[in-house]
Amino acid sequence: MALSLTLKDPRAKIILHTCWNTMTLPILVNGLPHKDSVADPNAKEHMNPPAATEEQVQDISPLWQIKEGNYRTPTFIVHGNGDDWLPHTMSEGTIRELKKRGIPAGIAVPEKCMHAFDLFPVGDPLSTGWPAIEQGYDFICRLLNH
Repeated sequence: MALSLTLKDPRAKIILHTCWNTMTLPILVNGLPHKDSVADPNAKEHMNPPAATEEQVQDISPLWQIKEGNYRTPTFIVHGNGDDWLPHTMSEGTIRELKKRGIPAGIAVPEKCMHAFDLFPVGDPLSTGWPAIEQGYDFICRLLNH
């Protein structure tokens, strides 16, 4: 597995905690609670942050920004089809929206590659994902040489 969600990994603990407690969006839009409120055993407000509003979610949503015409950066996404964190169809939809608006965009979906496979060799033991990474470099080179 590329980036295993093990409770031995402090980063995974944070990710799992925020997901399990539906805190991901509130933290993204409101930030983390102040350290004093977390340290106080009687304070519980950090366990129930205010919900994100629709407008706040739209502000941080790349897809919304693309649809609104606020994002025009050429983009290439590499997204393994074995990603167990996010479905590759989300990235494919993003690329479709970019192309619809005439923004240079491309995608590679390497077979049997997990989330963050390019960072952890164990996640891509047969190196099936590296040609996809090379496609991304080729995309950038074509844009820079254009």
